[in-house]
Amino acid sequence: ELPVPDEDLRTVLWEHSDDVMAPDLVRSISENYAGGAELASDPYAFAANGDLADLPPTLILNSEIDSLRSSGEVFGTELDRASVDVVVEYEPRAAHGHLNEPFHEPASRSITRIVEWLRDRH
Repeated sequence: ELPVPDEDLRTVLWEHSDDVMAPDLVRSISENYAGGAELASDPYAFAANGDLADLPPTLILNSEIDSLRSSGEVFGTELDRASVDVVVEYEPRAAHGHLNEPFHEPASRSITRIVEWLRDRH
């Protein structure tokens, strides 16, 4: 199940209700990704289900308009608690899957942010 969104995210999702994924759809997508409902708790499918302490530095770049954003934010908090070097941000005016459209402004900004984050690591 997805974490309850904070007030800011609830407002954004209300304003962009056409972009919101229903919980049943999210569950179906997650089960398909994992290979079945019985594998949804497998840390190889979803890292948050395992030991986080040994994960590498992580950039979590959520979309502002995304019903999954709260999940990314909670995962970032869990990584931080496990002493993992983590940066959690969101791309303004971006909807879920925005990187699938790399020539649109939100995706271009995200790609630049990702490249800069990687460059800062080396």
